[in-house]
Amino acid sequence: MPYRDGSWTIRQLVHHIADSHNHCYNRLRWTLSENTPLIKAYDQNAYAILEDYTTMPIAWSLNHIEVLHQKLTYIFDSLKKEDWKRAYIHPETNSEVSLSEMALTYAWHSMHHLAHIKNGIA
Repeated sequence: MPYRDGSWTIRQLVHHIADSHNHCYNRLRWTLSENTPLIKAYDQNAYAILEDYTTMPIAWSLNHIEVLHQKLTYIFDSLKKEDWKRAYIHPETNSEVSLSEMALTYAWHSMHHLAHIKNGIA
């Protein structure tokens, strides 16, 4: 059941967070290993209606999120001040996104969807 009218189910939301943060991890590594790479965007709504989002156990994505966040934190902790200024290009906006902006965006993303989940369970 969706947490609000017209939204994804909590199951879809958890799988979305795992996939989104997996993209974050890849974007981080591309940005550290390439010069201002053009990243790949994806259609999150198309992902959300695939079979795995509606049937796969939430525990798998929760485990994936936990490991991703450990890996992201490890890499973020190792960055030098100048690394935070490195950027990728997002194809939907054709704009540069620095690693500092990316880290803040994904931190917000987690908290934003956690609030949705708490609201849907309450």
